[in-house]
Amino acid sequence: MNPLEIQYELKKRGITQASIARELEVSENHVSAVIRMPDKRQSARVMRAVADKIGQDPRLVFFSQYHKKDTRSA
Repeated sequence: MNPLEIQYELKKRGITQASIARELEVSENHVSAVIRMPDKRQSARVMRAVADKIGQDPRLVFFSQYHKKDTRSA
């Protein structure tokens, strides 16, 4: 899912990024950054919480993060 789709799904369910942040005891900016830029702001805990709130598997919601190609040399 892209960030707008995630935000839409949260809003549709009446869930705010602030409520997720309070629940996880992190800043709202952190939750927002994970949603907008999961490749740069990695937090499996926040990704799982967001995915749970919208009733999806985190591997689908944050597909690019969970399905990165391993670019390290063998």
